[in-house]
Amino acid sequence: DMQQSVIEKDRGFLEDYFDFPDQELIDFMPHMSPWMIRMELNRVKKEKKGFTMVQIADKVNEIMKDDIKCFFSNDNAADNLVLQIRMIAYGDEDDTDHMQYNDGGDKLCERLAEKLRNEVVLGGIKGIDKVFMNHEDQG
Repeated sequence: DMQQSVIEKDRGFLEDYFDFPDQELIDFMPHMSPWMIRMELNRVKKEKKGFTMVQIADKVNEIMKDDIKCFFSNDNAADNLVLQIRMIAYGDEDDTDHMQYNDGGDKLCERLAEKLRNEVVLGGIKGIDKVFMNHEDQG
């Protein structure tokens, strides 16, 4: 049951989603896979980079918008900054537009984790790892 997470410290922020669910969440719930990827973020590093949890979750959702739903804790209220990425359980083998749940949840999580590592770019330009600045006097 997604609303009663086995991870007790996640229950508080998940309750916020289910107290006033939007239509997208209502549509998602019957298709929710029991599998999820849970990521705990380092608050200091996140804030140093200037990202919000909303920005990070939006980027994750953008990459695989029809296959996942990303739930996240509040930037201000949470002791732990958590992303819970839940898969949508599609069982139709003819549906090539979506990740297939019937492959097994562990395989689905592995493919999702690989896609997240390779495709989610939070800032900067994809493919540029490092930039050096030079300052030259003009005169």
